[in-house]
Amino acid sequence: MKRDKLFFRYVLLYYFDLKKTAVAAHKLLIETYGNYAASELKNMSRRKKSFLWHIETGDEEICKASLHLLKLLKSNESIMGNQYQLQMNRLNEALLGFPLWEVLPHLAYSPDLAPSDYYFRSMQHGLVDTHFRNYGDVDPKPSEPWSGVRDASKYGNISVQVDRLTQEVVGDEDCLYLNVYTTNIKPTIKRSVMVWIHGGGYFLGTGDSSWYGPDYIMKKDVVVVTVNYRLNSLGFLNLNDEVAAGNQGLKDVILSLKWVKRNIMAFGGDPKDITLFGESAGASITHCLALSPLAKGLFHKIIAQSGVILNPWAFYDQTDAGFRLAKKLGKDTSDPKVAYEFLKRVDAKLLIDNSLFAIATESERLSFTLSFTPTLDSKSPNPVFPEHPEEYLSRGTQIPFLLGFNRNEGIFLIRSNFFGDVSDEDLEKVNNNFKKGILANVLSTLPDIGTTVEELRSFYFGKKDISRETLTNYSNFLGDEFFVRGIRDVVQFQKSSGGYKSTYLYHFDYESETSIMKTLLDIGLPGVSHIEDLGFLFFPEIANTDYQLSCYEPGSNDDKIVHHFVQMWTDFAKTGNPTPTTKLWLPLIGPQNKDYNYLNIDLNLQMKMFRNRKERWDWESL
Repeated sequence: MKRDKLFFRYVLLYYFDLKKTAVAAHKLLIETYGNYAASELKNMSRRKKSFLWHIETGDEEICKASLHLLKLLKSNESIMGNQYQLQMNRLNEALLGFPLWEVLPHLAYSPDLAPSDYYFRSMQHGLVDTHFRNYGDVDPKPSEPWSGVRDASKYGNISVQVDRLTQEVVGDEDCLYLNVYTTNIKPTIKRSVMVWIHGGGYFLGTGDSSWYGPDYIMKKDVVVVTVNYRLNSLGFLNLNDEVAAGNQGLKDVILSLKWVKRNIMAFGGDPKDITLFGESAGASITHCLALSPLAKGLFHKIIAQSGVILNPWAFYDQTDAGFRLAKKLGKDTSDPKVAYEFLKRVDAKLLIDNSLFAIATESERLSFTLSFTPTLDSKSPNPVFPEHPEEYLSRGTQIPFLLGFNRNEGIFLIRSNFFGDVSDEDLEKVNNNFKKGILANVLSTLPDIGTTVEELRSFYFGKKDISRETLTNYSNFLGDEFFVRGIRDVVQFQKSSGGYKSTYLYHFDYESETSIMKTLLDIGLPGVSHIEDLGFLFFPEIANTDYQLSCYEPGSNDDKIVHHFVQMWTDFAKTGNPTPTTKLWLPLIGPQNKDYNYLNIDLNLQMKMFRNRKERWDWESL
């Protein structure tokens, strides 16, 4: 972008900030741009003698100056049309029904990314009563409208969580913020909207661009929204009682979707064309909401990357984790109301610091069991699941549905900085008692499929010990257990329910030597790990700020994969078909064929087939 365009963006930024006088704005521009600013301002003043640089910022004066500046900017060829529209929207707030927001030029990390995009950060979509923590009987409330200027140049608070690098508890209970990224706030035709739900095992993560920079997707003329939701015990405490019935985090996401439905037109988005997409726990939430009657009508398509409700870590009917948390913090009780009254008075950061492996049994820790997840919340006055999810699954997801998994999902669990590298001591424990390394939700189903723990171990490890020498075997088992089998089961439901006609399955098979996510998460085994696909859909800002990495080299193999993902994902959001032009990616074949057709995502895209009961994860055939 030309230098003068960027300069005029700063004119807009500083001149319309009600907290500064015009003189102060002038000074800031001079400090920022030096002689260039002085020269340009002098020229502007010469062209428009009544350019009001020396007024004080009263409301009436700001309006007069705004109108005057708008006329000036409109006549300048370096100002894009939508910049003019933005200012007009500000001056016509009453017509739009929207408050004023600040817009900062986007600091792009690649020359072909558009600095003219509008990034609205920290839009508050909900409120949480933090004094009397609303675990169950009180749902999150919509935020109050604001007046005047809202500073949307910085991201809002993140949910309370343990920082994966420092191991310190960070965040705030006041965390229900979302971010809106758009290229045109008043397009001729309203654009498709993509709402991103971050992953993180329900216990960490945020929707901001530190991990989910929308740079790649923004090239495809869609509106992107990323959201925060409450995590861990603050977001998923279920005491099997109406005081704490669970799924608070899911209701946060539902509230954000209502905000999007109501407000996205002001950002150029189409409220009748919303795609909900997520990865891992975010994908599971996406699938949960696709099944829930509480979220009906809030979105129209879904993308679930490496996560569905049938993954054994993703959803539990009931859990006693809340009572164990209360006991850990000093209140040993089986009475849900007593536990609730105790927990709601505990400092949020203390709660979170004790909500994961601090209350886990050894078997739960060795099997990577999550303590707080979506659950059956039938005791809630306003449940996400009035019926068991299996009832909804049997009916299938009848909106366009794209889902899939990566080749080596399980690597992430044992060789990354997410859970940390598995220790030799833990490997020995699992080797001595393989049952301890299997999720309880999986153990309970083995008799139903006619498989034993011993058969599973023999299938993946043969006669070898579970050790550092067999980590690849171990990761294969974990990937199949945690991700692939559940995704396969959802595909079966889609085939049997009639939803197969608009369901698209993929397998991500591209192994990058310069994978951004492998670098950020220190993933230590070869293969295509869980989360690696995200490095080809988003550009994490921390890759640049903390690791001095940049976007993939244009024309490189990695860049081609970025193009594959972004083109197909946004085409799906726009049309319900990921390859509407080439028709390459076909929806699932019908129930008359028990096999599963899928798109293999590599440098060359190719349709392939998973053979029923003949794949590694088909334990029913052992």
